[in-house]
Amino acid sequence: MPSEAVARNPDLLPEIVRSVMNEFIGVYRHAPPPPPVFGFTWGDIVQVVKKRRLFLLIGTAVGIQLAILILILIKPLYAVSAQLVITQQAPGQLIDSDSGSSAFIATQAEIIHSLDVVQAAVATLPRPPHLKPSDDAVAGALDAVNASAISGTRVIALAYMGEDAKYGAALLNAIIDIYLTKVRSTTRSGQTNLIDTKSAELDELLEEIARQESQLNDLRRVAGIIGTADEAAAAQAERLNGLSAELTEARNQRIKLKSQLATGGSILIADDRLRSSLREDLRQAESELAKARKSLTAEHPTAVAAERNVEVLRAQLASIDGGSRGALRQQVDEAARLEAEVAAIEAKARERLKVIEVHRSKENRLLVELERTQSQADELRSELRDQRIVARLAKAGDVGIGARIIAQPVVPAEPVWPKKKFTLFVGAVLGLTVGFVFALLSLRKQRKRDVVEW
Repeated sequence: MPSEAVARNPDLLPEIVRSVMNEFIGVYRHAPPPPPVFGFTWGDIVQVVKKRRLFLLIGTAVGIQLAILILILIKPLYAVSAQLVITQQAPGQLIDSDSGSSAFIATQAEIIHSLDVVQAAVATLPRPPHLKPSDDAVAGALDAVNASAISGTRVIALAYMGEDAKYGAALLNAIIDIYLTKVRSTTRSGQTNLIDTKSAELDELLEEIARQESQLNDLRRVAGIIGTADEAAAAQAERLNGLSAELTEARNQRIKLKSQLATGGSILIADDRLRSSLREDLRQAESELAKARKSLTAEHPTAVAAERNVEVLRAQLASIDGGSRGALRQQVDEAARLEAEVAAIEAKARERLKVIEVHRSKENRLLVELERTQSQADELRSELRDQRIVARLAKAGDVGIGARIIAQPVVPAEPVWPKKKFTLFVGAVLGLTVGFVFALLSLRKQRKRDVVEW
């Protein structure tokens, strides 16, 4: 026993202690090291690939299977597109397709995608088989179709996104046809409305012309004017000048006869000068009577006075052979009476001229209004004639808004979603990622267990 050996020989104790220590240190040196703690290092990733590749394979397989399941369950979506170029054509003029207003093109795009156009287009097509009985075909078409203007051009892009590519192409074609029909119908109805509006305006102007002409005739009838007021005023002024001359002649004749009576000259009125003077007066009086009968009625005071003047002059000529002083005095009285009558007629003629001037002012105002209205009616007739020509052109399709298809709807061979290769690739990547995460967790769990056991 070591203890007995130490008791017998105490010098052996240091050697024994040294030997035990060396043995302990030797044992500690040759013991296995503890397992390392898990850390996300490149070595750990290599360990995952080497020792946990089954997780990676399983994750990748599951991801691909899920992608295949998604491809089977999800309904494919097809994209169909078309393009229209909008034109505006006026008579003899075609507006360039690249210089249109963006607001106008945007408005046409809204019309194409409007409920009326889409509803009419859906009505022309059979119900698509992919819709359920409870689905609204019009609402579905509105959601599936989009129309947008391409900035800076007159081009409108139509797009369909749905489950049935053939139905989408047919729907776009039907929408384009309905839009063209609607635009042409709107153009024709707009031209018809313009014609109706202008016709109504022309009828109103013609009624106004008739009313103004009626007012003009009433004014002339009330004033007793035959013809225009200008003509009546000119005739009345001429008549007044004649009456003034006649009054002067009658006054001179009265003064002459009165002078003869006062001086006791020859009572006989046999001289040729007096006879010639009376005949000239009678001729002028008959001329004035003819003018009065031509422009005035027989009952008019001027016509009556002119007729009386002629009768007096004829009576004077008939009484030239009277040679007594009494006859001369009678002639003086007749001359004085004639002068008074002519003066009265002249005064009435002046009053009549004033009345005619007043009516002429009113008539001129009415004539100005009538001329302006007739000018407006003539201008409107010209516009209406041009509008009817434009309406015929619009009916033939040569005027108004037009559209031309520059890209026909084409049925695509493959859907835009889901894409098979992309879906399978994403499924494999996601499955591999999930498998890698599970492999890392498994390796970490194993490392913790090894540390605890050591």
